[in-house]
Amino acid sequence: MRRENYYNLVFGVILLLLTGVSLITYWNVNGYMEEVKWIRHSNKVIAQVEIVLSIVKDSETGHRGYQLTRDTVFLRPYKTSIESIYTEVNKLDSLFLGETAQKQRSDSLRLLIDKQYRIIKTILENEKESKRFIDRYEINLLIVGRENMDRIRQVCGRMTQYENDVLQARLTQEYDLKSIAPFTLLLSGLVVLGVAGFLFVRINDELKRRRRTEKELKIKIEELDQKEKRYRSLFERSIDPIFLADDRFNMIDANSSLQTLFNYSYEEACGLDLHELFIEKEEFTSFKERLEKDNHVKDFEVVLKDKNSKKLVSLINCVRIEDTTSQVYYQGIIHDMTMRKKVERELIQAEKLSTTGKIARTIAHEVRNPLTNLNLAIDQLKDEFTANDNTKVYTDILDRNLARIEELISELLRSSRPKELQLSKTPLNTLLNETVELIKDRINLNEMELVNEIKYDLPNVIVDKELVKIALANIMVNAIEAMEPEVGVLKISIDQEGDQIVLIIADNGKGIPEEELEKLFDPFYSAKQGGMGLGLTSTQNILNSHKIEIEVQSELGKGTSFYITFNAVS
Repeated sequence: MRRENYYNLVFGVILLLLTGVSLITYWNVNGYMEEVKWIRHSNKVIAQVEIVLSIVKDSETGHRGYQLTRDTVFLRPYKTSIESIYTEVNKLDSLFLGETAQKQRSDSLRLLIDKQYRIIKTILENEKESKRFIDRYEINLLIVGRENMDRIRQVCGRMTQYENDVLQARLTQEYDLKSIAPFTLLLSGLVVLGVAGFLFVRINDELKRRRRTEKELKIKIEELDQKEKRYRSLFERSIDPIFLADDRFNMIDANSSLQTLFNYSYEEACGLDLHELFIEKEEFTSFKERLEKDNHVKDFEVVLKDKNSKKLVSLINCVRIEDTTSQVYYQGIIHDMTMRKKVERELIQAEKLSTTGKIARTIAHEVRNPLTNLNLAIDQLKDEFTANDNTKVYTDILDRNLARIEELISELLRSSRPKELQLSKTPLNTLLNETVELIKDRINLNEMELVNEIKYDLPNVIVDKELVKIALANIMVNAIEAMEPEVGVLKISIDQEGDQIVLIIADNGKGIPEEELEKLFDPFYSAKQGGMGLGLTSTQNILNSHKIEIEVQSELGKGTSFYITFNAVS
């Protein structure tokens, strides 16, 4: 620290010394140049006065020659001067913008010149009209002209004398400055040489010291490189995504796992704001507040999104770090829990289906036996009652309701029982087209619009064609029932990623609340009045049997989208 203070003091003194010498040199040279400029100005004024006086003299001489000889050749200088005299007088005026005395003399000169030219003009006009060689009037004008010409010479003389006086003073000043200039330049050179010599010695000492420091630093850098390589190896080999962000939460580094999970290249990831990975702005705000308050966040569960807006259930651990320069960074690890959550949901769903199956079989066993006895009793009653008996109305009601109970029990068993699949290779286009045909009448009946964006051939899939048609038709029917007649739009599209084909069935209905989405495939859950809540349960059972994934996204007031992922076969 003492060495730095010493160097700062030395360089400060050198800087002040060089600045002082430079200012003195500048003042001297600038003063010299200023005097030279004004010397040139005075010479220019003297020359311009001579030009103006010469033109007026030529004009005067010309008209007098004409009067004596009547030869118009003598009038040429006069006529020429009429065109040029005022241009030259204006030039003279422009040289006196800051000098009041000379400006006044210039104005007087202009008036005298105007008068002289009026006299000459009057003499020439009188010459044409007079019959005498020179009459008395002309003689008087010539006398007035001569007197005016004398005044012009006097004004020009005073102007010239003034500039000569100024010129002499400036020449003296210029000589003084010129004599000082070599001294100031020599002084500047000596100071610069002295400073250069001092700096040479100091820089040479500093270079020797720096070489020693560089050797020590090189050893430390090699040690740091080894540590950095170990850190980078751990960073890149980590299965979980790792990121490094600056104090504004802009990513500045990301490992390959993060790039893979979120579908960003390294360049894209490093140009990313961390909040862009969050689906909900409020969740990022909460994450940021906890991090800034506690300097770390542990096991922060949140739903993130990748480059293609795919949802990723994640667990974030993040810590605030500060380097030696007090620069703040945030380092975090993201653990992808999407598959784990999906497996958990599937296990829960399987358990629900298993429980539903047990309940269904128990209900079927316990209800069907009494149901059979009731059917037999009804048949016996029908035989005993006459055809005209009013009781036939009631026996028919009993028949219909018993049949409905039988149908519900069968539906309950079907929705919970594992499906026996008749698998075959089926073109996906055929499967979708036949499914659409099943629901077309319902679309037309409700005066809704069907938008089918599948315009190209799709690969084959291995499925039980009839069962999958039932499952897809169930989804489409649910979508139709969620929309208003005449304004509903059912949209069917495809998003293909390699061997995976995602079928998207979207409606513009009222949407499903977030809390109800998780219960959508639960047995006996239905938002429809009078519904049993087994349609989508059966649909999921069919798709799960085929290992076909299904996801739902919904937004209140905008509609719901089902994403069904098939695995294509060649």
